[in-house]
Amino acid sequence: MEGKPHLQLLSLPTELRQYMWAIYYREVDRPWLRYAVDVGSGIESQCEIPKALASTCKQIFEETRPFIGQHGKLDLHIVYPPYMPTQLPILPAKDLRKAINHIIFHVADISGGIAWDYDRPPKRPVKFHRFPNLTDFTVCVPTHVPIQELFLPESEQRSTQIRSTFGLDGSPGESDEYIPAAVLLDAQNTYRSLTADQKVALWKNRYSAKAFIDFCCRVGRGGWLSRVVDPGTHPLPLALEADIDTENTGDAWDTFDEDYEGSEGSERSEGEEDSDAAAQTLTEFRAVAARLRVVVECELWATARGGPHNSYTTHPIDSEPLLLRLDPRRVDILEMRPLGVEESILRSQQSKEAS
Repeated sequence: MEGKPHLQLLSLPTELRQYMWAIYYREVDRPWLRYAVDVGSGIESQCEIPKALASTCKQIFEETRPFIGQHGKLDLHIVYPPYMPTQLPILPAKDLRKAINHIIFHVADISGGIAWDYDRPPKRPVKFHRFPNLTDFTVCVPTHVPIQELFLPESEQRSTQIRSTFGLDGSPGESDEYIPAAVLLDAQNTYRSLTADQKVALWKNRYSAKAFIDFCCRVGRGGWLSRVVDPGTHPLPLALEADIDTENTGDAWDTFDEDYEGSEGSERSEGEEDSDAAAQTLTEFRAVAARLRVVVECELWATARGGPHNSYTTHPIDSEPLLLRLDPRRVDILEMRPLGVEESILRSQQSKEAS
């Protein structure tokens, strides 16, 4: 059997192989769906079904087919552009929602340009109660920090607040305090020379798990996202109405908060409730939100100013970020590690804005 590993795999008992397929498509290579909000309340969708294992041979294809896209095993990635602070206008079709057990909400990344609306999340929450098998909710927050913030005097090593390069969380952003170019260059070179483990240790020593949770909640501006991530700090009950944005009262977007539901291309599926304001619906929504397993993911980028043509531009120091995953309920870091190239490419595809 040497040289033919698939034959060794097929020699295992059928029951064991089926157990393996179930784990593989649940944990290793999950199907995923991307819904990106487009201008004019449209949706750009993308569905990826893993085929590498299934295409190994005809028998494996037949055995794995029932496990691909089965109910409760599909990831839904929700993406919105920074200039559209509205709720996802159209939910996936009702039958498709039954297959979704994990929603990944991507906070807009503004590192490549100017945000028109200061990057506040959509003002209406994701309607968790519309997904009957939903168990997990992940928030992905791009986290850019000026390199000088990572190298501070010994007395200031630990920080309870993250100062974002681009002011993503509503903070002023990178300080305008003058720092000699030689000092910044030395910090960049020092950071580049660190091993992956040393970079992980540097970020862990600099910021606590609570600092990252608070950063995510500041991005949410105390609205629905903040309350889902950290209900202890933000105890106001979740509501289905749009969040009140005290920083942008009277903003033109306040009057544009479409709430279409049902299958793509239709406003509401047959049999859906007529109004989310019903007390029973609100209770159900809050109950689902309360029992979700919530994870915060941060892609950690150290940034520096300056470039060959523009000294005011900001760029990442590394080509790939570190990935931080933490449990906001236990205030505990689950993992922090470098992102590989292939994984980084996949995450970019999943978080891509509508084109």
